[in-house]
Amino acid sequence: MRRNQGFTLLELMTVLAIVGVLAGIAVGVSQMAKRNANLSSATFELALKLSGLKAKAISDQADYLVVLVDGANPGACGVFAPSDCTRYFILRNPTPSWTLGGFDPASAATNAEYVDDVALPKDVALDGGATAAPPVPFDAIPLFDSTLTTTVSGKRRFAFRFARDGSVSAEGATGKPGYAFALTTDVESAARDRRGVVVAFPAGIVRTFAAQ
Repeated sequence: MRRNQGFTLLELMTVLAIVGVLAGIAVGVSQMAKRNANLSSATFELALKLSGLKAKAISDQADYLVVLVDGANPGACGVFAPSDCTRYFILRNPTPSWTLGGFDPASAATNAEYVDDVALPKDVALDGGATAAPPVPFDAIPLFDSTLTTTVSGKRRFAFRFARDGSVSAEGATGKPGYAFALTTDVESAARDRRGVVVAFPAGIVRTFAAQ
């Protein structure tokens, strides 16, 4: 008589373990893809905002500042934890007393008119580890120029000024050709993406680039 064939308990456990591992890998890849997509979208929207502020400053005959501040913990960023998010603030007509080092995200309207602030998606952070240069003809502009970047409580910040006369510059120094920075998903993975943004002075030309 032929014996009915079937799975033994050991074989079944082995198959379930393999399925579990594959499912875990698939979830991880999916989450990383979502983070990278969020990063690309946030970088594009930020670059678009920066591109439009030059015309707005001329139209309104007002000076605008965009201040980017590193999040306290981007991995915990959320609606109820905005200080954990990497954010940028839009201010108008800062007084002579306004300084990058003295800027307090919790009191953004101090010495300037508060316009708006935007939290970047969860896990998105300023990335000091990026090394890729901006594209030609902006390749001489360094990432996170130390003379234009201020660190407060261990977190980086920098600011762009869009003047009413149409010129664009960075707070902290004059005579610079521009400023470049990079964003990444705040995870330790070879699959994470890095996106760069460069702003050329004084024309205010904005470009995004892969900052791997």
